[in-house]
Amino acid sequence: MEALDEAFGENIIWVSEADARNFACNAISIDQNVILYRASAELKSALKQRGFEIIEADVSEYLKSGGACKCLTLEI
Repeated sequence: MEALDEAFGENIIWVSEADARNFACNAISIDQNVILYRASAELKSALKQRGFEIIEADVSEYLKSGGACKCLTLEI
């Protein structure tokens, strides 16, 4: 973790275990919008402080297969 802190400093947003289990890191970022399944109040606050808008999408059925928002995209 120290290497990440040294390389990226204040740009890192650390997520809690609960956020990780809710696939918060499997988010989609489009301009200043972050689309994800769920986020804690702390994560929402950290994202908003950096100018992001948070959109929570109900992908609970897709979670059963082991994926979330990012897994529903296709990069072209």
